[in-house]
Amino acid sequence: MVVEGPRALTTVIGAGAEIEEVYVAVDGDEVGREVFPVDVPTGEPPPGFDRVERAVLDSISDSETPQGLLALARPRLVDLEAIDSRSPVVVIDGVQDPGNVGAIVRVAAAMGVDVVVTTPGTADPLGPRAVRASAGTMALVGLCMRSRPEAVLETLLAGGRRVLVADTAGEDLSEVVVDQPWALVVGSEGHGVGEHFRGDDVTPVSIPMAAGVESLNVAVTAGIVLYSLRVGTAGPPD
Repeated sequence: MVVEGPRALTTVIGAGAEIEEVYVAVDGDEVGREVFPVDVPTGEPPPGFDRVERAVLDSISDSETPQGLLALARPRLVDLEAIDSRSPVVVIDGVQDPGNVGAIVRVAAAMGVDVVVTTPGTADPLGPRAVRASAGTMALVGLCMRSRPEAVLETLLAGGRRVLVADTAGEDLSEVVVDQPWALVVGSEGHGVGEHFRGDDVTPVSIPMAAGVESLNVAVTAGIVLYSLRVGTAGPPD
């Protein structure tokens, strides 16, 4: 995956991801120190950092505001069958906006989610916009990509997980008791999750909102639900 900018690269390096190439922008012989990650020593670019003329690097960048630093990192890819049955999982089903996909991964990583699963029809989490929106946290989670929805649900249930589905018509999140390993499924804002994630095997949950507000951005929804699950505020008080 392509990682852009010093902050994102610092996160990726901290995650222990394998860095394949790093390209740093130069203006003539001048190396821009401001583009280096915080743990790179001062002075000349260390081995593995390739100098590239700024204009060339900017033309390669997918960003509207290139930061003068690009890296190629190897993501942590996992198979559906290899997911630890005790670890929290987020499933992104049919979310087509790569910015939303990256933002969901970012909040999932922040809330301690170990694996993010995507289904066909979901934007590529390793695309430049998604990686940029994740701010480098794409390297902090395992990625299980383009998995068939029916196989995803079967695997999650077989592992003893409670499968929660974000749905505006679902049960109030504050009334749902979650006392076992869980997975959260989020879908597109227009259509929600696909048919495979509807039925008696899953628990639709909703976030109570003020009158006049019908829905939230999918990444915001994921953040609220994941935070509630992490701090244990899902479910009625004792």
